[in-house]
Amino acid sequence: MTTQSLHADSELPGPRGWPVVGCLPALYRDPLGFVDHCAETYGDVTRIEIVGLSYYQLTRPEHIRYVLTNYKQFRKGSVGRERRRLFGRGLATAEGDFWLRQRHLSQPAFSRDRLRVYGQSMATLVQQKLPDWPCEQDIDLHPLLMRLTLDSVCKVLFGTDVDEDAGQVAESLEYAMDFFGSQASFVYHLLPRWFMTPGRRRFHREVDELDAIIGGIIRERRHSGSDAGDLLSMLLRARDDDDQAMDDRQLRDELMTLFLAGHETTALALTWSIGLLLENPAAMRAIEGEVAQVLAGRAPDIDDLDNLPYTAAVLKEAMRIYPPAWILARQANDDVDIGGVTIPRGAFVTLPQWVTHRDARYFEQPMAFKPERWTAEFEKSLPKHVYFPFGAGPRGCIGRALSLMEATLYLAALVQRFEIVAGPAFKLQPSASLSLRPAQGIQVRLRERRSHQVAAA
Repeated sequence: MTTQSLHADSELPGPRGWPVVGCLPALYRDPLGFVDHCAETYGDVTRIEIVGLSYYQLTRPEHIRYVLTNYKQFRKGSVGRERRRLFGRGLATAEGDFWLRQRHLSQPAFSRDRLRVYGQSMATLVQQKLPDWPCEQDIDLHPLLMRLTLDSVCKVLFGTDVDEDAGQVAESLEYAMDFFGSQASFVYHLLPRWFMTPGRRRFHREVDELDAIIGGIIRERRHSGSDAGDLLSMLLRARDDDDQAMDDRQLRDELMTLFLAGHETTALALTWSIGLLLENPAAMRAIEGEVAQVLAGRAPDIDDLDNLPYTAAVLKEAMRIYPPAWILARQANDDVDIGGVTIPRGAFVTLPQWVTHRDARYFEQPMAFKPERWTAEFEKSLPKHVYFPFGAGPRGCIGRALSLMEATLYLAALVQRFEIVAGPAFKLQPSASLSLRPAQGIQVRLRERRSHQVAAA
């Protein structure tokens, strides 16, 4: 990758775009190729113009660290009317003192003791769901993983599988994410609110469906006053320094944010892990051996997590090569100097995990799938913020530990129960929207192992 000395802003290199729209066509045509091209051609700091807005792509770890640790200087920026309609003022979109209040209110729900409770629930749930998966036929594994993590997040958030509503929830969430990831989403952001296209109208319908389901659960729980030991119970009891609780609208916003973050990110980490294992038979044999030795025929439990280092390393390496969140963006609140470059107030910075996670300066053989690289010594040697699949700094993902715990439990359970074989149409091909999805799914064939009858842990 090209290195560069940092220039004054007027001399900063970057791609030439088209009149008015700038680099938007190139970005939408091939988002991953575009950010790669900017880093390879222009170096660690690239100035990009998109529809009259200035973006600065940063790929040096120290620059990324500065942006992510100084949340008061860099906000999330405009999220658009539709995204605000979905997320409201949840942790993913709130700013300033209000965000800090919400973070403090939500943090106890992710304490070590609470994570243990959630983990026990997840370990039980996966053993209930896997027997229903289809075997001895060619299938796309990704939708099954999405449904599994949806059931899991429902269990953690609400203490129930919400089976009667799960189909509608899955459909509405999928449409909302596809809507944001489509090329039309930028156009929708520019259109006046009253201008309703068919896609925009359906989006609002799907969010209304989600509001009805989540709102109904909140109202029922408030009325009953019961503590189900789930995340909603914790949020209902949370109080700020003025002894104020969240109202129903804010609870809805936080739950919607956790729904989306806890659902797709974990499913994608599992999807890419299995895809890379299928491409690397030696790694598949290694994880199968670890799971068989550690579990010895019983179902995986949270107490097994520390004894499954290779399984955890597979997930870390998969999220390095195929980070579910492949790029982050922030907007400067004031003029900020980063490494000799002035980022003007209002300009955006982009931090592409897709680029930094694959940088040969920090990862030897960056395109090789090598879970064994993730030793304690290796992680200590990495520059801070060169690997950040869950973001970093004060606004890093609050559910990071929960997602990693869930993914490790589920990957171990899948490997234990099934021999996973690549199907005839198997191909790893990423597609970038808001998240990094498999463009053609993950085509596999599942075969139950003879020893699939596991004892409860």
